[in-house]
Amino acid sequence: MHQRKHMSIFCAVLLAFALMSVAVGAEKEKATSPEKKVESKKSAGKKKAVRAKVSGASFYGKIIFLGADGCEVKSGKRELSVAFAPDTVFIAKDGSKKDKAILELCQMVKVVYARKGKENVLKRIAVVKPGTCAR
Repeated sequence: MHQRKHMSIFCAVLLAFALMSVAVGAEKEKATSPEKKVESKKSAGKKKAVRAKVSGASFYGKIIFLGADGCEVKSGKRELSVAFAPDTVFIAKDGSKKDKAILELCQMVKVVYARKGKENVLKRIAVVKPGTCAR
């Protein structure tokens, strides 16, 4: 019985030290955060390539279906069906804006879409890798 009491006290002290070390680590991280923000502000002053930001959800995967009004993109077990819109932006692998004709089956693409009603409307689709399907 006496050993159990000592063991429980030992575990309690060990737990207290573990919690203190986590708290001290969090305080150190908070203290270094402003420095990181200052560095990021300094790097923000440098000129970078400007890319148009499109708000919405994004999805990365392979085109498994391509139709006249939309396409399906698959990544692992997840599949996403998106509908083309008149203002959809199609971006080729080199970064230039193209039309819907650049899309092919099995291409790896990054899709930015918005949910409107019951369907996903495509805002932007960028080709990342060429298709790998046998033709």
